[in-house]
Amino acid sequence: MTVSSLLPALLTLPLSALAQATPYSLPTGSSNVAARAEAIATLRQNFNYGPDVAGNGSFYPQGSYAAELIKNMTDAFFGEHLPWVTQCRSEAQAAAVAVIQGGGLNTYEDYATKLYDGLWKNTIPDGVSPGMRTNYTSDLLFSMERLSVQPYSVRRVQKGETLSFNVDDDSAKKISTFTQKQLQAAGRLFYVDYRDQGDQTLTEGRYAGACDAFFYIHPTSGDFLPLAIRPNNGSPLIYTPLDSENDWQLAKMLFEQNDFWWAQWYHLVATHEVIDIVYEAALRSLSADHPLLAIMNRLAYQTFAYRISAIQTLINVGGPVDNYFAWSGSAAGTYSSKLYWSQAAPWKSNYFKTNLQNRGLVNSKFGPALKSFPFYEDASVIYSAMNDFFDQFVSSYYTSDKALSRDQELQNFIAETVPAGIVDFPTSITRRSDLVDILTHFGYLVSVLHGVLNTNDPVHTTASLPLHPTAFYSPLPTEKGVQDLVPFMPNVTQSVGQITLLGAFNRPFFENGNRTVSEMFDEQELLDRSNAKVRSAAQTFKNRMVAFSKVFKARSFDENGLSQGMPFVWTVLDPLETPFYLTV
Repeated sequence: MTVSSLLPALLTLPLSALAQATPYSLPTGSSNVAARAEAIATLRQNFNYGPDVAGNGSFYPQGSYAAELIKNMTDAFFGEHLPWVTQCRSEAQAAAVAVIQGGGLNTYEDYATKLYDGLWKNTIPDGVSPGMRTNYTSDLLFSMERLSVQPYSVRRVQKGETLSFNVDDDSAKKISTFTQKQLQAAGRLFYVDYRDQGDQTLTEGRYAGACDAFFYIHPTSGDFLPLAIRPNNGSPLIYTPLDSENDWQLAKMLFEQNDFWWAQWYHLVATHEVIDIVYEAALRSLSADHPLLAIMNRLAYQTFAYRISAIQTLINVGGPVDNYFAWSGSAAGTYSSKLYWSQAAPWKSNYFKTNLQNRGLVNSKFGPALKSFPFYEDASVIYSAMNDFFDQFVSSYYTSDKALSRDQELQNFIAETVPAGIVDFPTSITRRSDLVDILTHFGYLVSVLHGVLNTNDPVHTTASLPLHPTAFYSPLPTEKGVQDLVPFMPNVTQSVGQITLLGAFNRPFFENGNRTVSEMFDEQELLDRSNAKVRSAAQTFKNRMVAFSKVFKARSFDENGLSQGMPFVWTVLDPLETPFYLTV
């Protein structure tokens, strides 16, 4: 099903005469300039910017055209999603029975075995990522998650920066051979800050930290490792790897819970809400015949369905967030809005490499380079292939930089981003490379960023148990010496519910289908109406992604028990498995 087939009847009537399998074209020199302008004017009257339905982030479309388009998208989404949820829930019932019959969850280790062994064969057919159920106490696994499964929070501490908390010199030297200040001065100190989560009201009977933590590059091994975690939120303690096994493991879990909460709501606003508003501006500015809109139609597949899904089936009262997280669905909406305006909304400063450079993770002029950065290694290949495709795409329609200024619809789109409230979007486009950057970022957000933080990743890694509970069920300790971790952990029902929820985000049935990254541009109408250069570029992109998939399929542990420098095997960005669009 193509996006054009989802457009409301009122919208397609004035556009259908223009889009009868005719080649995509720019308005410059077009014989139907007046008809294109009339169709856009008709759409603009009935497709406007309305309030965010899931919080206080980007505008959500409203108007008669918008309403029918939203309905078509949500009907299509729920028609696919709800049967999958039903399958996941059926496996959940069997899993709960199996765990109870097996004696329940009596030890911390039970969470890694009883909750998964022989279960979830449809929900997670390939199982949790290798290493997650065996190496969950590993400090290297914990720290390398910051450079793979959730790489968007960590940053390098700058020289002279005031540190949020101090690790005493003796402890720091025992852990790293350097004091904390020496690590900072050498550009080896990194930081993650989730203290703002302490401003939220906890659900009664559930608990969470509001952690901040330091990580470091080891002066000898070059490994990226944890230095200390401060839970905050009622805890006066600072934990380090020198603490007892239980104390330190609890601290890591507290951090992971904050990390997952941040990642899910950041993903909502950084991908869904940002893509929505850019697509809204494009729909109000570009003809159905414009090649730029054709690309956005493909990449924004079902996009207006997802905020509706969130408010009806995720953050609704009595919904999954209320049931399985430390905070409520209402708190999630508030926190999402905060993240949108404080971090996610800016367009250019969140470009792939720009964002990483600003946080000192790549091309840093201060401190050593990271020895292994799995996210960057994988994402760079996909990003580069997308960039090359869009370079060919743009140059095939614009023969020179000057041609950009002659495309009035394109110029209207850039101007439209101002009333749309898009933050940090280019105010003008004078070079074709500027347009390539915009399109590549659009593609990156819907595929790579979304694929890492959501879809297939949580159930395989960031929400896998026992390391990643979404809530705790005993108060945070005020002194060290925890004897048993089980009282802090979710019970059988809560654990199975957590796996079911994140399993419903998984899309194993997309593999080798037509909705993975490899098929990003492999859509019949798009190819039929594009020029030969674009069709060739689309095939080249697909070939590169198919070849890259073989790298993921071959991944395993080396002689040191590591994969990409990590004690777990991470394959979430496999282009034959990761969706090319926002999905859920």
